[in-house]
Amino acid sequence: MFARILKSGTFHDVVGYVTRQFHDPKEYTPDTWRIIGSENIFTTDYAKMVQSFEAIHGFMLGKENPAGHISISFDNADAPRLTDEFMAQLAKEYMEGMGIKNTQYLVVRHLETGHPHFHIVYNRVNMSGKAVDERNNFRRSDRVVKAIKDKYGLTYSPLQQKYEDKIPVFKERISQAIYGCKSWDEFSRRLACAGLEVKFHDDHNTGRHIGVKFTDGDITVNGSKIDRAFTYR
Repeated sequence: MFARILKSGTFHDVVGYVTRQFHDPKEYTPDTWRIIGSENIFTTDYAKMVQSFEAIHGFMLGKENPAGHISISFDNADAPRLTDEFMAQLAKEYMEGMGIKNTQYLVVRHLETGHPHFHIVYNRVNMSGKAVDERNNFRRSDRVVKAIKDKYGLTYSPLQQKYEDKIPVFKERISQAIYGCKSWDEFSRRLACAGLEVKFHDDHNTGRHIGVKFTDGDITVNGSKIDRAFTYR
């Protein structure tokens, strides 16, 4: 089990993505995805789902990118156990552990890929019209995922173990390279000597850097996943 906290956005975009509204209908047919869980949402069609989310967001219109989005994947070894009901239960326990409560959510299972996974879309504005607490959500997610895996005996996949083993190494090398740096160029040169490369995520409208990743050529990790001190900001 591996959770990825993805970029938040509008309900139009995120719900549209998970329900395949913007995909080729010849390839992503209705049997390649299905809703396996929801709360406080009309799920009859895409428009009703978006309207349901936006109605609650209306209590806090100043909240930008109100659609939270999390992807949870599993090792293929666990596939025989992963019924829709079990996945929905895991989604609920994950959200409770993350403090995503008293809000709207949608859980959508995707079936066209080679590995079992589902997506959670939730309203970052709760039913009381207040912002969902998302402080330290990356670290909290790691703890919640580990607790769930241990509880149910889910597989620690080799890829995930590789990430978990390498993150402390990345953190040490970045901490050493960043000390006393005066520019991104200097930082990049120092990291290159330590076997790491800096990659930027750019805003597709302005072209400005808004995120940073680090790679050793084998795996690539968001700066925020390594440590909150290593975000682009």
